[in-house]
Amino acid sequence: MRPARFNDYLFGLLQQANHQGIAKVEPYDAAGQRNIRVVGTDGITIELMAVGSAPSGGDPWQKPEKIVTKPGYEPRPMGDSYREWQEPSIRAYHEQARE
Repeated sequence: MRPARFNDYLFGLLQQANHQGIAKVEPYDAAGQRNIRVVGTDGITIELMAVGSAPSGGDPWQKPEKIVTKPGYEPRPMGDSYREWQEPSIRAYHEQARE
């Protein structure tokens, strides 16, 4: 998925997320492309910029994107369950970094 299409996809997901910690999702332009700014209810702003790469000769940018989909994929919601899933890993990483 090329960066421009990914940005549009992610922007839509974040707008529809209805998460209590997200106050606002808005586009902003930088480096010649549309990017995403997420403003949290705590006042923290996160700016997201998607970048892409391909093996040499892999994806000719001047040609239309060849879209490939995989049937049966359902995105997993990223609410509290994501935090519960990631928190032990993050805690272990920080504890290991302190040693």
